[in-house]
Amino acid sequence: MPLLDTPELLQDRPHGCGKTAFEILFRFHFPRKPVPDWGELADPARGLGPDSMELFVRKEFPCVFTGHIDLNVLQLLTRFTPVLCIITVAPELDHWVACRSVTRHRVHTQDPSEGRLSYTHAEWSAMWTDA
Repeated sequence: MPLLDTPELLQDRPHGCGKTAFEILFRFHFPRKPVPDWGELADPARGLGPDSMELFVRKEFPCVFTGHIDLNVLQLLTRFTPVLCIITVAPELDHWVACRSVTRHRVHTQDPSEGRLSYTHAEWSAMWTDA
């Protein structure tokens, strides 16, 4: 299964992963359209929460799928679009990534702080918040 060619964007400040993950999704679909400017998107201490992210995505995209999903659904969705996911990278530290593909043995992401990464299904399942 081919990997989506997501833009290689890196966050420019701490707690900027949500804004950058949204920009990865937006640039994938609209490479020439200006990224919306909503002012400061993230709380400086907590980052961007799922509720705020859902509002931003709904504002720009006509079809949005939210809720709990499993790897099979994630695999299906990443055939067409990057999927914004939350992973836990440390105790009490969540992080936004754009999932690019789910292959037979690996989950491939565009991480706003580290670039393109891939994980085994077991590694991904251990850190993925599936909503």
